[in-house]
Amino acid sequence: MVLPTFTRWWLYLSLPIILWDASFVLLRPFSFSAGLWFPYQTYISVDKRYGDMEDSFVITQSIANLMEVCLAYLALIAHHRKSRLSLILALVSCVMTWSKTAIYLGDEFISHMKFTRHNSPSDLLLLYIIPSSFWLVCPLVCTVQTANELLEPRTSVSASRKKQ
Repeated sequence: MVLPTFTRWWLYLSLPIILWDASFVLLRPFSFSAGLWFPYQTYISVDKRYGDMEDSFVITQSIANLMEVCLAYLALIAHHRKSRLSLILALVSCVMTWSKTAIYLGDEFISHMKFTRHNSPSDLLLLYIIPSSFWLVCPLVCTVQTANELLEPRTSVSASRKKQ
């Protein structure tokens, strides 16, 4: 095993979601009415930034999403090839996911909830805060796991031979 189990499953699950999210933003206005993105009809009423065609931040964030997807995909390929490179690629991808989410939420907080303050407290909690927290907690767990794996001393064949 190269990638920790939770990290591997997080990459498998998050990769298509991140790609779906980025494609919604980057294919607007087409994606506003396309069936594949129907849940976004609700989400753009919660987070108005996703519906704002003039907001460059959400577009930049979506381009970063595509980089995350590439890194996660390469990490999974490297994992299946039993390469420790998978740990570095997963670490970078998860740090990107965490930091992008932290910046996105931080920007919303610093702007006095410019895009979400119209929500009721329950809608804000259920449709914005709780879902967003997964994109902070899970990548953070993966970051810690992969960093710990990378910092573990490796026993190599040449090191065991030297001891003999």
